[in-house]
Amino acid sequence: EEKVQEILSLLKRENRSIGFHRLFPEQASRGVVIVTFLAVLELVKMKLIRIFQGAPFETIRISPV
Repeated sequence: EEKVQEILSLLKRENRSIGFHRLFPEQASRGVVIVTFLAVLELVKMKLIRIFQGAPFETIRISPV
């Protein structure tokens, strides 16, 4: 729940799509990566964000719906 709110706040602040990598601190632990990824999946399920990638190997982008 806390991570979900953190992601939504970041997207609201940026007011545009952001790179998936921006969700993680530089030295993120495995636990932080897992919790963040699960929060992203929950937000997609709730239809609050959209995830897209322009082409293979390009940056994965996240945008608010």
